[in-house]
Amino acid sequence: MFGSFRQNKYLKNEHGLSLFIVLLVLVVVSIMGISLMGMAASNVKMSTSDREYQSTFYIAEAGANKVMSEIKIKLEELYNDIQSKYKESEREEIYLYQAKVLLNGFVLDEYKYVNAKAQTITRYDNFSETFNEEPYADVAVKEIGANEYALTSAGIIGNRTRTVETTFKVEWASKGPSPSPIFNDRVVYSDSCIILEGSASIVGNVGLNGNLSSTTKCTNNSPLITISGGNNDRISGNIYISKEAQNNEIKLNDNIKLPNPDPIKTDPINYKEMMPQFPVIPSFELAKDKQIVKNDSEKYNVIYNGKLRIDNYLTDQYQLDLNQNLYFQEIKLESNYNLTINVGNSDKEIVVDHLNIKNGHINIIGSGKLKIYVKNDITLGSGSTINKKGDIHNLAIYLKGSGNTSSPKNVTLAGSQEVYGSLFAEDANIKFTAGSGFHGHIYTGGTSFIIDGGAYAYSKMIFAPMASFQLLAGATIKGSVISDSFYSSGGSKITFETIYDDDLIELPLPEDDTENEYTPPTEPISIISPIREK
Repeated sequence: MFGSFRQNKYLKNEHGLSLFIVLLVLVVVSIMGISLMGMAASNVKMSTSDREYQSTFYIAEAGANKVMSEIKIKLEELYNDIQSKYKESEREEIYLYQAKVLLNGFVLDEYKYVNAKAQTITRYDNFSETFNEEPYADVAVKEIGANEYALTSAGIIGNRTRTVETTFKVEWASKGPSPSPIFNDRVVYSDSCIILEGSASIVGNVGLNGNLSSTTKCTNNSPLITISGGNNDRISGNIYISKEAQNNEIKLNDNIKLPNPDPIKTDPINYKEMMPQFPVIPSFELAKDKQIVKNDSEKYNVIYNGKLRIDNYLTDQYQLDLNQNLYFQEIKLESNYNLTINVGNSDKEIVVDHLNIKNGHINIIGSGKLKIYVKNDITLGSGSTINKKGDIHNLAIYLKGSGNTSSPKNVTLAGSQEVYGSLFAEDANIKFTAGSGFHGHIYTGGTSFIIDGGAYAYSKMIFAPMASFQLLAGATIKGSVISDSFYSSGGSKITFETIYDDDLIELPLPEDDTENEYTPPTEPISIISPIREK
């Protein structure tokens, strides 16, 4: 019994248990602490590595953005240089070629670097020190297609490298104000219909509103386009028809085929509402009398009672020095005599009741431009010329309307007459015939416009939205026509020519509120793919 009692005593003895528990807790806490310290150290190491990894990406991206920004600046400088030095027809080809020379292997001179592979690159190192290392980006540009380029940037910090890439395309877009879309991509725009007979042809795109009416050529039942005689390719470009057209019929006779016979639907353009307002004719001092004196017996008043008279042998080759704007009741030329108007080095204006060139030639000299406002009539006879071979931008003629819609004025060129300038006729019907020629833009609110008999118009802009337009008997046009209807026959031809900003003149230009089908890029490049890791 005594032995059993002593055994129970030892079993129930709890002396030293606290020490054991304390030691056990210390061991567990130590193990957990060491584990947490290891995890923390690992996280710190991973975080540092991740920051280095991310930093190399940002370095690569910054290098790409830096070089891309410089490329845009260089291309803009190149664009402006070519815009000022070359003709519009030459600019795009020259620009794209010189851009290719500039970009293929493009480097920034201040960061020029030749790497171990003997490649010349941009080493952009304008960065703050990171992790005791000097970061930098190696950037290279190379051509990958027609006017397409790849820009690659490698961001480097110590032994870490990440690479990004972007691709872009170089484009040319003519700057400056643009006329209505018709002058950008359509050679004929008819409010009603187009009729081609014989071998008449249109080189370029055409557009129609399809507002048919009971006129001589286009009735309510007419097809929108009728083509007969001749051969194929009578309309070489696309056919644009308004969504609101009365019909979509295109009638092709004599087995004629068109390269693009399927019309393209577009919004209508109401050019009749865009006819510019005729300007207010200014008031000037009446020209003072002037006498030419050769000797006591040979004298003639070249300016008399407000009339400039180039109708005497003494007045041939007379030079009118315009020191101010003037008003004449009549400017008269006869007997194939010549009048030279010297505008000097500033723009000048003349107001005249009757511009009467029965047989003579007006030449314009000086660096300024001349505006002639005609109140009553313009008469051109024989082989008369105005500003022959001169710059069309230096002459603008304004013909006041009759004020009577049933009796409009007329402007007729018949024979070998030629005009080098632009015309704004408020309501005049116009006819060019018998080999006559007009070089310049034309606006008219008249209802008839006829070019026939081998006559021609090098008019990039003929704006006659109210007119029945007829191109006949081998007549030719280089430019664009807007009219109520368009009829052409007998081997006549109209050929599209693009109007650029430096073609524009001071005549008021119709504004178009519709959306253009094409908007030129506002920057010299377009991004094909954004900056991404390679």
